[in-house]
Amino acid sequence: MSSDVETRFVAECRWPDVTRSDVGALDRRLAIHARSGVDHVGTTLVPEDDVVLVWFEARSFVAVRDLCLAASVPFDRVVAVEGGPRPVTNPRSERNLP
Repeated sequence: MSSDVETRFVAECRWPDVTRSDVGALDRRLAIHARSGVDHVGTTLVPEDDVVLVWFEARSFVAVRDLCLAASVPFDRVVAVEGGPRPVTNPRSERNLP
């Protein structure tokens, strides 16, 4: 992988009894520990399975892993993925519709 190309990664966290509040605190820690070369692009809570997926765009696995460690993300693994959350634009606003 070229160091100039950003790749999508996900940190998989098995987190017993995880709550929305826990995820909010996790997102705040990621913002506090933000660094260049890695962007936190979203977090998905799957409460039924006690799983949290933390989405990143980064130049390397190492950058994601280091951010997760600094922010105390309770991850089991970090993997490169295709797809994932993307910012959603409102088509109505783009066409100036009410």
